[in-house]
Amino acid sequence: MEGYVTTRQAADALGVTTGRVNALIRDGVLDAVRFGKAYAVSAESVERRIRSNPGPGNPDFKEPGYHGKAGRRPQPPDGHMSVNEAAAALGVTDARVRELVGEGVLSCIRADGRVWVSAESVATRIQDGPRKPGRKKKRA
Repeated sequence: MEGYVTTRQAADALGVTTGRVNALIRDGVLDAVRFGKAYAVSAESVERRIRSNPGPGNPDFKEPGYHGKAGRRPQPPDGHMSVNEAAAALGVTDARVRELVGEGVLSCIRADGRVWVSAESVATRIQDGPRKPGRKKKRA
């Protein structure tokens, strides 16, 4: 980087939003010059921020158990899947999967601030098939 960059370029370099870049400018963390409604951010201050910030928002940061472009998507624990993946497997909406979890039909755990549905309970639900509302399965 040389000289000055736009807030968008600074955001891309830091792995944050332009709103966060504006906040860093307001807080004095990044040096910038205002041109009307826009800022020109000092490339040197962006590089300094990258070197001094070892955590999320630094493009080189890799948190254990996370992957992807921004390095922020959690991996499901062994034997579990996301609500979205469970919904796709069952052919229902995410909301219906959450209802089934609430009813105790599907088991789940909470980790990384998310709900992870047991792959085994999804497989059992697929094998048993959907039940009609208000009807209980007959015991043999």
